[in-house]
Amino acid sequence: MLLILVLLGVVNALQTITHYGVSRLIEKSVYIKSRNECTYGVIMYPGAGKRGESYIGLCNKISERMNDSVSFLLLDLNSMSPFEVDRFSNRIGKYSVEYMKEQNSDLENIYFMGHSAGAYFAISPAERYGSGLIQLGSVLNSKGVLPWKKKSLKRYKRPVLTYLGGKDGYINYLNSVQEFESVGMDLVVDKPIIVDDDINHLMMGDNKETDIAKFLGKKDNPSELPLELAHDKISSRIAMFLNKDDRLIMDMVRSHKKISNYLALNDNINDICENIQRKVVNSKDGYEVKVDNVIYENKYDFIISKPEISKGVIRVNSFLKSMKCRGYLSSSLVIKMKTQESVMEDDAYRGMEVYDSWSAKDINREIFESIFIESCPVNIVFEEDRIYSNEIDSSLKWLKSDIEIDFDKKENVLRVRSPVLNTGNNKVAAFNGMLYMKLLTPQLAEEIKTLYL
Repeated sequence: MLLILVLLGVVNALQTITHYGVSRLIEKSVYIKSRNECTYGVIMYPGAGKRGESYIGLCNKISERMNDSVSFLLLDLNSMSPFEVDRFSNRIGKYSVEYMKEQNSDLENIYFMGHSAGAYFAISPAERYGSGLIQLGSVLNSKGVLPWKKKSLKRYKRPVLTYLGGKDGYINYLNSVQEFESVGMDLVVDKPIIVDDDINHLMMGDNKETDIAKFLGKKDNPSELPLELAHDKISSRIAMFLNKDDRLIMDMVRSHKKISNYLALNDNINDICENIQRKVVNSKDGYEVKVDNVIYENKYDFIISKPEISKGVIRVNSFLKSMKCRGYLSSSLVIKMKTQESVMEDDAYRGMEVYDSWSAKDINREIFESIFIESCPVNIVFEEDRIYSNEIDSSLKWLKSDIEIDFDKKENVLRVRSPVLNTGNNKVAAFNGMLYMKLLTPQLAEEIKTLYL
């Protein structure tokens, strides 16, 4: 998203939009007049590289649900995208409102609707000149998580509908976490946040990829939902928002529950880590293996830490690693344990009988299956661990690696593979018998499930 804004800034930095220029822009845009008495006006700011006509299908669906009482102005910004908000977006918004009122003299309710980057551009003019904001595939960035200006949803002066797709490959649906934290559940009528699992980013328009997206390497996630049904679903949420329909609260409660359940998935991460060590040991006959996990907040402290056994207690070290650089908002689990062999050499466990030690592949599968009511879908492949042998540079290679999560759109197959370092019988006693893994967390598994499956 930041790259899109920078690109648009370079293209438009030297352009000045005069009154005449704005008038010409509006004249080139798509105006859809309501068939019946106009009670609502909607000014559409398209996504980067999109034309106003890309949203005709969605707007027609909204009209159907609103008894043809909505007029639309679908801006055709083309190369004149309003990068500088104060100079461009607000000016375009001001004249767009005036234009809508010229076409409908009694019109009072004028909403701004934006898709993706267009929603960002619509934030300020909607607050200044509109009755409310409808943002599709975007958020106000209440907690400053995203690389653009923070705008608190709770303190925003107009009603806002935030609509996100669970399969959105451009703006992750988990950005709704910060928005829910901002408003809580006390402003659901004016600030609804909706997440629909089977909607992706492009379905909010004409479902066509733009040249800008191709240039920046942006890729949307596939959805089996037909575009017309997607527009049915999206238009339903927008119509309820415009009509202040209380039924929209049920959709927000459902979305809030989804996010709340997601946040709770890592609540027992300590127990998960301890059980992973027990599965690595995998003792027979219920033999008690005592484990104590330490979660490190600081990455450096984790890196220099070592697992150990003291008085029969295996100390495991773990760290939740950000996966943002890989496009995920959930963290992976990085864990340092003792190998099965090294545990059996300790006096407290000598003579213990064991089954085969669990691999990272086995653990990932179990974590993933835990979020499904039934077994995992057949199109998920848990590949054999990527093993880093006991060599001088193995630790560094393992540290630089990440759990591999690859979704093949053509084959509709998701592949998961973990990097594993086993120090084995290291000549240096301090590094002997250690097992390092990078694994899924329940939250990461849930995010993958929503995005791809």
